[in-house]
Amino acid sequence: MNFLEGEKEEEPITVIDNNEDEDDNESLDSDDLEFEQFEFETPNLSKYSPRFLLEASGILVDRNLTQSMSESEKSKRKVAALERIPYLARVNETSSKELVDELLTGITHFEIIDENDSILVEKALISLAFVAPTFYAPAISSQFYEESLSLEKRQIILSALSKAVKELADNPDDEFEKDQFLTDSKTLSAKLESQTRRWGSRPKSEKKLKSRFYPAAGSFLFPFLSKWDKNKRTLLLESADKDILSRMIAFVGQIVSVLGNIPDIDKYVLPAMDFLATFRRIDDTNLKLSIIRSFQICLLSRASVGNQVSIDENWRIWLEECRFLDCPHLSIAAAEICELF
Repeated sequence: MNFLEGEKEEEPITVIDNNEDEDDNESLDSDDLEFEQFEFETPNLSKYSPRFLLEASGILVDRNLTQSMSESEKSKRKVAALERIPYLARVNETSSKELVDELLTGITHFEIIDENDSILVEKALISLAFVAPTFYAPAISSQFYEESLSLEKRQIILSALSKAVKELADNPDDEFEKDQFLTDSKTLSAKLESQTRRWGSRPKSEKKLKSRFYPAAGSFLFPFLSKWDKNKRTLLLESADKDILSRMIAFVGQIVSVLGNIPDIDKYVLPAMDFLATFRRIDDTNLKLSIIRSFQICLLSRASVGNQVSIDENWRIWLEECRFLDCPHLSIAAAEICELF
């Protein structure tokens, strides 16, 4: 035997070929591996940061503040509560629906000292309108028309509503397949068999999406229009108010523009056009330009679904007047509408 002769028996060498694993790995990509995403709360919270939405709401309306607290501490607690609302609203959707009046009262009456405060108020309103739009959009519109509200607060609220519409329109939900909840075993087996493939050859399927905004569109548009009809004294139509009016008109046009090709588009377009007609006789070039742009959006939205589009005589007379005003943008826009319709 070899070991008696002082020689070591040579051990067989096993060669591991890593290329095969690499080839298999190359056929995989990140889309083939599905990971569940977790959201972790930021641990670096101040000692004033509330942990619950009810607590934050109580701080903003002074319910959770005591007389023993200094004014400085009260201010810090309110800022911390306002900062936490976007996160707390997202993780406490049920609570947010139950605290509409108190939360909005606390947010809209928050004392704004600097630009950072304005940003916090706007972010809080956007988050609430996004999480529970059918609850908050009408209530925020009511706050916008409060007579005691400052011009600065109106601008913040209108900006928040506009950004909430964009967020909802840009972030659709995944649409459930019709047979997702079938319990028939044969159907499920066939479905699984048809979907069983080698990972590397799995085709990239497009998800069906449904709009988050469409179900809530009426909650944004109709209260906003109706509150104007009931409380026209809110805006005095002075020079400072005309900027707000222009933004209001643009906001109505934005709502119509993101609705897309829906069969019942007239339900939204016709009230919007009546709203625009209210401001035709105000002598302000920028305001007229906003009206024309939103009016054109309404007409194109109706035409996109095959509806018969015509311009009534009052609108046509107004457009003809705009064509001869000393504003190139206004005259060109008016001429385009007259030529198209």
